[in-house]
Amino acid sequence: MPNRSYHFHITKKDEKRLINRVCSVFAVLMPLTALPQVWLLYSTKETAGLSLAMWILYCVGCVPFLLFGYIYKHTQLIVLNIMWLIVQAIMIAGIIMYS
Repeated sequence: MPNRSYHFHITKKDEKRLINRVCSVFAVLMPLTALPQVWLLYSTKETAGLSLAMWILYCVGCVPFLLFGYIYKHTQLIVLNIMWLIVQAIMIAGIIMYS
């Protein structure tokens, strides 16, 4: 009986490509995780428990990563941080509007 040994081998290039694709997906999905909070804010117009300062700090925290992504041409970081800034701006606007 022949010895059939199957090995799965991933090259460094394939590994980088896989990580790149996973990061691309998560760059879009992660900011979408805040949509339930956005929906709740705008549907109830209730700001209790929401911190304007915290959402502003989230925005400030995105800027260095956005600049890093832009300078080093990391598309995933650019997309991720632009999307976060959009979500955060929507939250900030809602908190200000309904406070």
